[in-house]
Amino acid sequence: MTLVVALRCADGLVVASDSQSTAQTGSQPTKGDIHKLFILGSQFAWGGSGPIGSIQRVRAELEGCTAEIVRDFKHFEPGMKTLHKHIHKIQDEVERETLGDLQAKAAQRSAYLVAFFTEDGPHILEFETAGSRTLHDTDGFSAIGSGDIFAMHSFRSLRHHQLVTLSQPQAQALAWRTVDDAIATAAWGLGGPVSIAVVDSKVARMLEPQEVEAVRDTVGLWRQQEVEILGALGRLSGLPAETVVPEPPTEA
Repeated sequence: MTLVVALRCADGLVVASDSQSTAQTGSQPTKGDIHKLFILGSQFAWGGSGPIGSIQRVRAELEGCTAEIVRDFKHFEPGMKTLHKHIHKIQDEVERETLGDLQAKAAQRSAYLVAFFTEDGPHILEFETAGSRTLHDTDGFSAIGSGDIFAMHSFRSLRHHQLVTLSQPQAQALAWRTVDDAIATAAWGLGGPVSIAVVDSKVARMLEPQEVEAVRDTVGLWRQQEVEILGALGRLSGLPAETVVPEPPTEA
């Protein structure tokens, strides 16, 4: 189980994920910590959702073909086709190698989000479990994994803020909070510390742990501001902050 989110902002891209792995043991699932975000060629930040083994194989495939991918991304469409070719190769191999019925094969499917820059700006590219690819340049955000519904709700509830106009620090705070809220909400499968990668027109990199801690502190201030604003709204309405509005009467 996984959540990987990607968000475009005014000066780059932010990718974030949870870091919990879930192993299906004999009696009940167990959990551990694992990295789900990676940097490719100092130009691409990407994350995977699905079985750990599949993500490991995709990582090895992409790192073995980094020079080809970087070369082909001098032009947008050839670059996307090359990236798709290598990811879909592993997706197809895993499904063919999986023993069992269609349900077992479906459980081994993986998906990927890739954030990168080209000459015409930033892009978010999704490689879906069925093998197709989708650009998310219009909305400027996307999410994959078992927690994707939480992230999509979070992003859509804030669309009035015009997310693509956020600064990178603001986008980092939004991405961190989105994943943290999903971890707090999901009944199981999401957990561990939040990881963040950033991409601008020059480089893609992982944030260091102390940088992620600073983002967490920013989110703490954000949450406190919301508490204060909600209290102010109560005072503006003419109600004392502690006033409880009664429920309307129900019909007998």
